[in-house]
Amino acid sequence: MTFVISVDTGEMLNYCVKSLFCHVCKAHCKDDKNSDEHQKWKEEHQPKCEVNHHGSSEDMEATAAVEIFTRRTSRKLKYTTFVGDVDSNSYGPVKEALEEKFGSDYQIRKEECVGHVQKRLGTALRKYKKDKKASKLSDGKSVGGKGRLTDKIIDQMQNYYGRAIRENKGNLAGMKQSIKAIQCHMIKNSKLSLDKQHQHCPKSKDTWCKYWKDKLEKTKTYKEDNRLPDVFMKELDPIFTRLSKDELLSRCLKGMTQNQNEAANGMLWSRCPKIKFCGARRVRIAVCETIGLFNTGAGSLAEVMGLCGITPGANTMKALRQQDKKENQVCCKESQC
Repeated sequence: MTFVISVDTGEMLNYCVKSLFCHVCKAHCKDDKNSDEHQKWKEEHQPKCEVNHHGSSEDMEATAAVEIFTRRTSRKLKYTTFVGDVDSNSYGPVKEALEEKFGSDYQIRKEECVGHVQKRLGTALRKYKKDKKASKLSDGKSVGGKGRLTDKIIDQMQNYYGRAIRENKGNLAGMKQSIKAIQCHMIKNSKLSLDKQHQHCPKSKDTWCKYWKDKLEKTKTYKEDNRLPDVFMKELDPIFTRLSKDELLSRCLKGMTQNQNEAANGMLWSRCPKIKFCGARRVRIAVCETIGLFNTGAGSLAEVMGLCGITPGANTMKALRQQDKKENQVCCKESQC
């Protein structure tokens, strides 16, 4: 199952359900494949067969994405942006398919999901910590432990990194400076004064830097002990440099996320659980119901009932409105988090 969701309106535009299994084919798996009866059944069943993907399960997402993006000739619709995580394997095939079908003039831009990019810093720091676990740094001490690179420090850096990207939409230079501020704020540099060490940190009234906050409010809450020792400046510099490259950050300038996609998946799996095997027909029905609810709310169920010749009563409409209200409250709480 693959959805396409508009980054502008947040509505689902298209979908594709791929399947490697057909219940009817399974029921005839023991038939004599060479018999005339089986060949006749196969010919009649072929247009209705639920198997519409031939290949590995890993290729399903890319294949479905290509099929959806190349459908646009039947509508006055042109896809211009592809939002995905850093390791998405769908963008390449989609780009090649569009160029092959519509020519090199059709260009689609790749935008990264800020949430996935943010996690890259945490992943890189945890990998570094794991690789250095059995060795000592140049100061003769280990990577982890009290006053060193703990999971709490890693989470804090990761959150700062995501914030640096989100708060500097459309400003590449601002992103790079904010990311540099994380490195200098979290790691000591005894050769410089504290003002110099925190020179990249924001100095406004709403600053997250406690050093400058103390300066502005004339308080003493800043603690130097909460920072990493000098040795980590050189050790972690390659990670921060790699995650500050223009090539990566330029694809984050719009501040795109895949939160809507995750919400859509949650709605679908609540109606068609992943832990229980279902045929393509049931998944397709669940997908259509999800699209209606996602785009227009529970009122879409009333429209479906009307198409089936059922007139929803006052109590039904009231229940649907309450369901919409409940869903909106949940969405508001999640957005605040």
